[in-house]
Amino acid sequence: MKWYRFFCPVIAALVLSRLCAAQASPESAQEIAAKTRAESYFLTASTVHAPLYEPLAEQIVSDYDLSDKTGTGIDLGGGPGNLVIELALKTPRMHWINADINPHFFQFTSKLANEANVSHRISTLRADAQKLPLKNGIADIVVSRGSFHLWNDKYKAFSEIYRVLKPGGTAYIGRGFSENLSVEVAAGIRARKRESGSVVTYDLNDTADELEAIMKTLEIDDYRIIIPRPPGSEGVRYGIWIEFHKSGPVSEAANVTSDEIEQSRDYEKPVFVLEPLEVRGAHVRDVIREPLTESPGLQSAVSVVHREEIEKMGADTVIEAMEYVPGAWVESRGRKVKQFFSVRGQKYPYPDYAINGSLYREFHELPYFFSSRDIDRIEIMRSSAAMLTGISGLGGVVNIIPREYTEPETSWEAEYSSFNTHRFHISHGGSARNISYALGLGAPHTDGPDGRHAAENMTNFYGNVHWKPSRKLSVRTTLFHLYGKRELTQAEPPASKRFQTSDERFDPVQATMIQMKAFYHASEKASTELNLSYANRDNTFISQTDSTHASSRDWDFEWSMNLVQSLALSKSNTLRVGGFYNRWVAPYGKRFFAGRRTDLSTFSAVIVDEHRYGRLDVDAGLRWLRTYIDEYGAYNINGSSKGLNNVPPVKDTWEPSIFNGNVGASYALTSNLSLYANGSAGYIKPRTGTLDVDLEEPKTEQRVKLDAGVETSVDKAGEFSVTGFYVRQQDALVLSGKTEEVEGRINELWMNRDQDQLGIELEARSVTLYDTARIFFNITAMRSRAKSGGDMKRNEEIPRVITGGGINLVRYRWDLNLYWKAISSYESARFAANAPVPEQIGDYTTLNLTIGKTFGLKLRTRVYLEAVNLTDKEFSTVVGYPDYGRRYSIGIRQML
Repeated sequence: MKWYRFFCPVIAALVLSRLCAAQASPESAQEIAAKTRAESYFLTASTVHAPLYEPLAEQIVSDYDLSDKTGTGIDLGGGPGNLVIELALKTPRMHWINADINPHFFQFTSKLANEANVSHRISTLRADAQKLPLKNGIADIVVSRGSFHLWNDKYKAFSEIYRVLKPGGTAYIGRGFSENLSVEVAAGIRARKRESGSVVTYDLNDTADELEAIMKTLEIDDYRIIIPRPPGSEGVRYGIWIEFHKSGPVSEAANVTSDEIEQSRDYEKPVFVLEPLEVRGAHVRDVIREPLTESPGLQSAVSVVHREEIEKMGADTVIEAMEYVPGAWVESRGRKVKQFFSVRGQKYPYPDYAINGSLYREFHELPYFFSSRDIDRIEIMRSSAAMLTGISGLGGVVNIIPREYTEPETSWEAEYSSFNTHRFHISHGGSARNISYALGLGAPHTDGPDGRHAAENMTNFYGNVHWKPSRKLSVRTTLFHLYGKRELTQAEPPASKRFQTSDERFDPVQATMIQMKAFYHASEKASTELNLSYANRDNTFISQTDSTHASSRDWDFEWSMNLVQSLALSKSNTLRVGGFYNRWVAPYGKRFFAGRRTDLSTFSAVIVDEHRYGRLDVDAGLRWLRTYIDEYGAYNINGSSKGLNNVPPVKDTWEPSIFNGNVGASYALTSNLSLYANGSAGYIKPRTGTLDVDLEEPKTEQRVKLDAGVETSVDKAGEFSVTGFYVRQQDALVLSGKTEEVEGRINELWMNRDQDQLGIELEARSVTLYDTARIFFNITAMRSRAKSGGDMKRNEEIPRVITGGGINLVRYRWDLNLYWKAISSYESARFAANAPVPEQIGDYTTLNLTIGKTFGLKLRTRVYLEAVNLTDKEFSTVVGYPDYGRRYSIGIRQML
């Protein structure tokens, strides 16, 4: 019995049972518990703890000279708001934010603020300390009493506190009492807590060491740890506090109103990721500030890989960084497109690629060279229905978000690996007033395994400028440039002989991509986003044998414009309309139709209407797309491909219009549990230049996709999601396994057939356990069928099960990161010697391990060792192109 046939159902049952137990009713156990905790602590704060807040506020105001100060203060983990009320009373010119992850406290905050007549200077904000929904540099002071020991990832939380502080700002974080609290009162509070059995014990020295380690890791030098011991307090614990300051000149403070706090939240959110921000308990999905946000029903079918995760897994390229998202399937080969990334077993069309929301039509040859070191995050829409980005709309989108800097930072990294593989990368960025900038330069090289003809040598350059000329307007300009050369890897048996002996390479490989994104936020009811992009890919393809040497120019360029207007018709209804234009030109042809010019212009219009009914978000969208053929020289338009040179090109012709539609919805059952559903339908045209087995243009595919999912978070456990999906394809476009030689070029032939797919995805991500470990696991199980002989039978070309997972451990500045990937068996005839008879491939599990140690404070240095395919497992994802086996890397990274 294969391991996954037993293991996967067990995992599925365990996860589902955990979800069911956690969400027993519409008014979930977590929701009831949150309310109960809020009510219970409000009682404690109003009785046992009541005497401590005024002295603590008095000390904070005195120590940091706040009595006549204007500006903004935050009480993080403030609970019902007793401390923030006292602070507001003593600072008549300041505005205070009571921030807590439990919104059930805020009814008490409002009551206390009204009673104290300070409600006009108090705001409430639902916030996770580890991801504060506030812009950089908003706070003059951040305080927190009795909360920090509950934060799962204290490093992230303290980093977030430092980020939201203004230059010159102060943080005062701790637990216990202020030094000015009388010993008698402190002893009385401790006695009452002992009587109630609610005393929490902890080691002061261990806590001090932990806080000091956090400061050193974050390179915060201006700090002090305070353990109050007023005279006569022997035997009475006063707790522990840490004070730290943000370097830089003290900012001019100003009063901040509730509306300004609402506007100050950091809206630099993913284009496709619907990250919920909740202020005063209200769920926010703001498509005015994020016009390219896709359907709410696709939330559970979206994955985001952040920069921190990319670094932990040691991913050097975009393809490597996406390896462990749910359902990820990377087909590695040595051909013109070296690696294809897909999800859920979908092979056609592969996902579109975008940079910061700007689509690039011909990008599939680049992700395996595209450096991940200057990327902030990668957003992967695992499903479909991209109404506002993408061309096909039914193949998913990979959106690459470049890194930006808010403070000066320089880092460099050097790595040496097996097969004489070495890589060097340097990045630098910073900001000044209303401009931030970023620069990156990388130089990867490999000889590849002996005898495989797999050498590569590349240079990557990245530049980014973000300019905010006003509060309403922002402009980003991004440049990526790649230059180098690569050999096309020679295949091994059982691949066809010609792929084993072919001597082919690209020399040079060069690509330049430029993108400009302008966002104008006219008002709270209207916004406009304009994306302009240009790409130029100019490669030289060389094919050599003992007797011949052929060289051809593989050059194409494109430019695109995407304009989206968002307009709030009412508080609950937002309308978005958009227009897209793409011009793609291959002057000398490309790939299989080299030598035949192609010039296409694609036009698209979209309308999306979204409604919000309390906890329910619903939207519907329709997109029209049509292509104008200025010139099309591929050989499958006017008759047979035979006699290519005699086939006249098609000119000045419109292709038929294509329509895609989408309906999606999300519903928040509770603050911790949400439901999602999405349906989309439309057409997919065959890629330009493809041929079917009759050497004609394949038919247009009709596709329907359905997604339904649930996401939940469980206190002290983590986040869980379950997504079901269904796909029905009429006249699906699939490779036939056959080839045809036309004018000296080998062409893979396609065919149309009906297909369907039914599947489920489970994903679990833990919180940080014991301040040390984080664990994630995902599994995608699919039943795929294709029509054969008039009946729907199992599609053996798609694996049944795809799993991924990892463990990240951090302790004493050591880190250990273990990742695994498993894919069940499947068949493929592509590149096979006996095609169309398929070969059995897949059925493998791989382990990747990285161990690192971080040294230093100001000059932070990480030294690491990485092992890829640790078990040296032999496997292939494409016939004839096996994995290279176990590889080792050693590297060093410094941050200045």
